[in-house]
Amino acid sequence: MSQAQFDNSSPVDMYAEPERTSISAILSLVLGLLGCCGGLTSIFAILLGIFGIMKIKSSKGRVGGMGLAIAGLIIGLITLVIWIGLLIGASKAWGGFDSTVIQPNAMIFVEVQNDDLDAVRGAFSSNLSGVTDEQIIEFREAYRSSLGSFTSRPDGFVDYFKGLMSMGQQMQAYQGASNMIPMPFYFENGNGLVLVFVDPSANSNSLSVTKIVVIDQNGDEFILPPE
Repeated sequence: MSQAQFDNSSPVDMYAEPERTSISAILSLVLGLLGCCGGLTSIFAILLGIFGIMKIKSSKGRVGGMGLAIAGLIIGLITLVIWIGLLIGASKAWGGFDSTVIQPNAMIFVEVQNDDLDAVRGAFSSNLSGVTDEQIIEFREAYRSSLGSFTSRPDGFVDYFKGLMSMGQQMQAYQGASNMIPMPFYFENGNGLVLVFVDPSANSNSLSVTKIVVIDQNGDEFILPPE
């Protein structure tokens, strides 16, 4: 019985492993592309890209996907830088909005509650020149009867946005109103929506307030100056 003969000159490597694509490289590219929608995935794309490159180099040709890993790493770095820039810009924009709009109007409520009525008038345009102390106090006691005393303003953009969302129904009546800035303020009995109307033509470095409307969670309105 003859034995099968094998040609030792055959170029086929009986022990060669088929090349497979690195899962880390694929995930790095996918997460890098998803980084356009959220910066958090960019961080994972960078880490997986580095891990994939190291794994591919140490595999001695058994694992492929170097191009995918490098692309995922680069895209992850680019999208992360973009998101960091956007966050820094948003933080600066909020800081300007808070200091020039939110804080001065929050101070109006502090002054109302401290009976500093001349300072309240100073925050308004000439609309309050004929408003009496009694009318300002009446405004204060009216919103206090529902919301209680003013306690604080929003703490950051996320808090501001969440506050507006919680008072979305109360804002419906003022959709499309011009020269109006909505602000969710906090009172002893919960959230209140404060609408500040301004005079855009006023020649001033600060807001020229013409009217303030406080709306409670039931939709009741308290207005200064009184209409």
